[in-house]
Amino acid sequence: MFFTPSHFSDVHLIFFIAAGLVGIFSIAFFVFEKHNVSILLLFCCALILRLTINSMDPYLNLWDEQYHALVAKNMVENPFKPMLIKHPVLPFNVGGWTGNHIWIHKQPLFLWQIAISYKIFGINEFGLRFPSALMTAIIVLFIYSIGKNISNKQIGFCGALLFAFSNFQIEVASGKINTDHNDVAFMFYVIASIWAWVIYMRNKKLNWALLVGIFSGLSILVKWLPGLIVFAGWGISIIMNKENRRRISEYKNIFISFISAILVMAPWQVYKSLMFPLESAAEYSLYSRHITEALDGHGGDIWFHFDLIGEQFGKLAPFVLIPSFFILNKVITSSYYKIGLLINITLFYFFFTITATKMPLFCMPVAPLLFLSLGALLERVIRFSFFDRKLARILSMISLIAISYSYLDMKSIEQNHTNKNNSKNSYRAVRTYNAEIARAAARILPSEDYVVFNAGALNSILIMFYAGNTSYDWYPDERTYQDLKNRKIKLAVFADEKLPDYLAKDNSIIRLDMQMIGY
Repeated sequence: MFFTPSHFSDVHLIFFIAAGLVGIFSIAFFVFEKHNVSILLLFCCALILRLTINSMDPYLNLWDEQYHALVAKNMVENPFKPMLIKHPVLPFNVGGWTGNHIWIHKQPLFLWQIAISYKIFGINEFGLRFPSALMTAIIVLFIYSIGKNISNKQIGFCGALLFAFSNFQIEVASGKINTDHNDVAFMFYVIASIWAWVIYMRNKKLNWALLVGIFSGLSILVKWLPGLIVFAGWGISIIMNKENRRRISEYKNIFISFISAILVMAPWQVYKSLMFPLESAAEYSLYSRHITEALDGHGGDIWFHFDLIGEQFGKLAPFVLIPSFFILNKVITSSYYKIGLLINITLFYFFFTITATKMPLFCMPVAPLLFLSLGALLERVIRFSFFDRKLARILSMISLIAISYSYLDMKSIEQNHTNKNNSKNSYRAVRTYNAEIARAAARILPSEDYVVFNAGALNSILIMFYAGNTSYDWYPDERTYQDLKNRKIKLAVFADEKLPDYLAKDNSIIRLDMQMIGY
């Protein structure tokens, strides 16, 4: 659990200390029943932690952050024309998401959010990661509100606290884990739709039903149709209720809500199909193939997502998650909530268990509900409601602080986001070095109309992000070289001992006498 502060910069240490103090005050205020202040402080703590850690990596992560970063950069000027390689000079596979021109491999909402962040903070790593930091901090508020409305404030706070300090959730928001910002945004909008449904079930007002649909539609604009999960829980909770299943009024608002979701997501689907028909056809084919094929080598057995529970929710989670859910189910005040939340969790895990393509974050949209379950167990252990004496309250506060610190895992943060591991071949060292080379190339190249070759495997994206020049990982063969020259295309190369003679003899080619490390 211990870490070496000397590996953190003074600025980062100051922010970590600030986050820690805010977190301690949040816990203290809650234990002493200042609930509104405490949850606001917990939100601030979660945001400070994520922004601090996100600012510690001066590079783009390899999978999939660098691709999202580049497409979002190109969206700053062309928001409705998602592009990876902005000006391709070589043929490409329309359906090849790592090297094509029009990039609709993912739905666009999370990319628009990053593009807006770039406009505010600049096109840099901080701007890239800010939306994920903000969204995961807001999810803290959603978890608290859901817990408060389905059971009590104590459960809501405990679940929110565990999520706020979850090392895994922090790493996802930092872009370290593949599918990164896309799945953060998907989790945000899915849990937002479930939160709006929880509020709707308390007041049955149409505006909240519309909000459920809007959030669900927005989740589809991030990741596709699993964003409709809220309607499964909602619909089945109605059917399972003997008194309400025959009431037409129970179905009217869910229908209106569903239509609002379709109205939110449909315009982009129509637009991209008309504007980018070939790319759209390729991507829609991929959607269905994910179910039957393990695409890009991302397969696994039926236990794949369950084997990740310890990593994603804490080392003890595999042993306590199911009992914790039963505890939560016992204290939920309405059968609607019991059925709806159970359906949401079960269907998500069931669907992605039978799906052939498997990725670590596929079940993450329902993670906040599982943190809420763990919060119910923690509340049972701490038992705020029985703490009438100051000593008991202080002991509960100390316990929550210790658990939060354990969940944060500063040793892991030190390993992943500082130079503690000084090996030249470490992931952090290589990515930092390559980003520095890309920035140096941006200073050397006279203009963005030079096409850069031999960036090294999987590094061309860095050149396009930091320098703005079209780039390829390899040297062009002689025939391609002649074709490019005939087309008056300006060339630059990262020169090494394998530089072909036909490039070495061309004095018009800019030679970058430095080398990025390929993968």
